[in-house]
Amino acid sequence: MRQDLYKDLYIQEEKHWWHISKRNVVKGVLGAILHNRSLKILDIGCGAGKTMDMLSRFGTVWGLDNNKKALSFCKKRGFQHLMLADAADTGFKDNFFDVVTMLDVLEHTDENTTLQEIKRILKPDGFMIITVPTYQWLWSSWDEVLKHKKRYTKYNLGAAVKKNGFTIIKSSYMYSFLTLPVFIFRKLKSRQKSYESDFSTNPPFVNFLCTLFANIERYFVVRGWIPFGTSLIFVCKK
Repeated sequence: MRQDLYKDLYIQEEKHWWHISKRNVVKGVLGAILHNRSLKILDIGCGAGKTMDMLSRFGTVWGLDNNKKALSFCKKRGFQHLMLADAADTGFKDNFFDVVTMLDVLEHTDENTTLQEIKRILKPDGFMIITVPTYQWLWSSWDEVLKHKKRYTKYNLGAAVKKNGFTIIKSSYMYSFLTLPVFIFRKLKSRQKSYESDFSTNPPFVNFLCTLFANIERYFVVRGWIPFGTSLIFVCKK
């Protein structure tokens, strides 16, 4: 990710509806499958650390990122269990974690190597929660700014996790209400010479409306009922 976006991420994680709603979906999914609250959890691609804050209610959380600036913002939030490493080579012991989350990270990596590494560090019957952006036809300059390698469909993400030894427990698209607006917005914005963060161009009224729609949609996402959208969430078991 472009270096200047980490400070923006630190700010937007607190208030932008997209970041908040994604954390709420993950929290809902974890609450439905986890009964033990003394777990070891790893957040791969922890960014500025706000997701770690949510995950800490389920156990002890480690954060991993390949960027020093990202980890400096995690430290600013008070987190200490931090690792500067790559998703494909984490440096952790075999069968160490109960849960690994990787939210909007897989699209930056070599997927097979990364999924094999997650399988290695997960305990038997451990859970992996991943989110990714969807549909190659939604590709835009924002993907290039974020250094994405690809976008996904439910089919090809499902094939990738199964190939690497995971069982799919739950899967759903998210943000169905954004699909057409995002396509139009990003195509128009891609014509600009410089590309600012998509998260900073968000008036309060839009933030309110999207929060409302996302809260309604979350009920169906947690149950795996959304047939399309701009993101995917998969809950998988080793």
